[in-house]
Amino acid sequence: MSRIILISDTHHGGGPDGYRLQPCNIDRLPELYAALTGWIRQTGGADLVLHAGDAVERAEPDLIAEAVAQLDALPVPVRLALGNHDLTRPDALALWRRSAGQLLPAGQPAYAVHCDDCCVHVLPTHWGDPPFFWAGDSPRAACAEADLVATEMRIRESPCAVHLLVCHAAPGGIPADQLGGEQERDAPPAAYVDQLAGLVERNPTVRLILSGHSHANTVGALGTAHWATVSSFSESPFEVMDLRVTAKGLRMYTVPLFARLAWRARYDWGSAWVQGRACDRALEMCW
Repeated sequence: MSRIILISDTHHGGGPDGYRLQPCNIDRLPELYAALTGWIRQTGGADLVLHAGDAVERAEPDLIAEAVAQLDALPVPVRLALGNHDLTRPDALALWRRSAGQLLPAGQPAYAVHCDDCCVHVLPTHWGDPPFFWAGDSPRAACAEADLVATEMRIRESPCAVHLLVCHAAPGGIPADQLGGEQERDAPPAAYVDQLAGLVERNPTVRLILSGHSHANTVGALGTAHWATVSSFSESPFEVMDLRVTAKGLRMYTVPLFARLAWRARYDWGSAWVQGRACDRALEMCW
């Protein structure tokens, strides 16, 4: 069995302003990582921690170096899918390549990680021109064709494996049913959805797409695959996604670390939809 822990949207260097759906405690990230470390060790260890992006609030050299040091201190290997906040200047990718170490293997933002029972593919999300740069406008997700081609080549190198995909932005927004309203929130561009749907259709061994970006827990379907987002790790109640993958199936559930902290964080019950319904917090698949 392969055990993978997904976190996202830590926003190191940020504060209460900006896109926040629950009270954030970014200034206490070291304590949150300590709680994550204790939980991983007490629950049998893990093969990999995936960070689905927005590790920093903005791409500044000191913030990147500090975020990398915090993630490197976790007790298992960590890999990163860059988010829009990680790419807020034209030379952002160069800054990450200089500091990220094994968070970006060989300095590459698109890559594969092989575990015993699955293969994880990081597919970068782009936000406009030039590549790997977000100008701060309304995020409009897209995939680069070259990244899609290279990812498909890596998938086809292991035709019998179970494949997971990690993109900062999911192929779906927060459903109206989850919000208790009539309209989906933060729906991605149709062209982006089509890109990911085409990849899944051509490669049915892709079983699950993992993302962050929305700061909410949501599960959806895309063709023969499912997709799931995890809420912001630096926002109360500080949740992570625990995935267990075998050759026969996958089990995923969402875990809050709230009770493992020595202090009591504030929680906004008026926005409890962020944590999702039962169907947004767990998934079980067999094949």
